[in-house]
Amino acid sequence: MTARSHVLRNRGFTLIELIIVIVLIGLLAAVGTSMISDSFETTYMLNSSASSSAKARNALERVERELREVKPVQPPGTGFDIPTLTTPKISFTRLDGAIVTIDFDSASETLRLCSDSACTSPITLADQVTGFTMTYSGIATDGSSIPNATSANVKFVDISMTVKDAKSGQVLAQTTRVALRNTG
Repeated sequence: MTARSHVLRNRGFTLIELIIVIVLIGLLAAVGTSMISDSFETTYMLNSSASSSAKARNALERVERELREVKPVQPPGTGFDIPTLTTPKISFTRLDGAIVTIDFDSASETLRLCSDSACTSPITLADQVTGFTMTYSGIATDGSSIPNATSANVKFVDISMTVKDAKSGQVLAQTTRVALRNTG
């Protein structure tokens, strides 16, 4: 009788054991899939945010480069050739004689650059821009700061830009100060 009971034990797994194993494998698969899915989603969001931040940074760097090329008027030290000097828009003459306009269109949330006076082919520097301001300041002869400077006494342009990442909804802010260096 011991030989027969030994043979019965070696036949295989019981139905209960198989069900328990299937349930455990299912639980492990569900947890593993959730962890992998969350990891991919986090990576996707971080890449999207980094892309938006890089786009904003590149747009500000281009604006900085353009503003450093503002042509001074003659005689030297009497200002710059900047006919339009407002918060969301600036137009100026570059050292090479080109008329440049940097403009923020809040309706389309784009920051544009035109390098011709008619602005026939604007370049989009950044999209998804939710805010863009330029503040102009100067320095008086006594060394004090002049807020709301004009084209005759502007020395610094403070630029603030906010970009909203379309995928994550995160708002990224970038700021910079440009010193107009071509003072003659």
